[in-house]
Amino acid sequence: MEYIQIDEDGFVSVYVYKANQAKLALEELALKKKELQFYKKQITEEIRQIDHSYKNFIHKQNSKMQSNFFGKLVTDVQALRNKTKRKKLANQLASYQQKKQVVETILTTVGDTELTIEKYILENS
Repeated sequence: MEYIQIDEDGFVSVYVYKANQAKLALEELALKKKELQFYKKQITEEIRQIDHSYKNFIHKQNSKMQSNFFGKLVTDVQALRNKTKRKKLANQLASYQQKKQVVETILTTVGDTELTIEKYILENS
């Protein structure tokens, strides 16, 4: 039986009527917490990959040569390409960082709920 429900907004609902149900709910909550921590780790890895790909992109570019017209043209094209790439990656990062923030908020709520359930168990055992 499922004693715990977590909605998209991070609201945690616990449905128990006895101390033994609360113990099962606490175990279920611990599993949900592990799932969330794993998901957060995946998001953090995605953020790291995006950062790494951008750094590689910048590192692999040719050195800037501004000694003549052609060199200035190459530099301008590289700058425009960098700006476009930065903007695209910034949008990706913002999306992942927002997801990570939501997961962190839910993890905090889950931790608070664990304490509440433990208190309930102590009071009703």
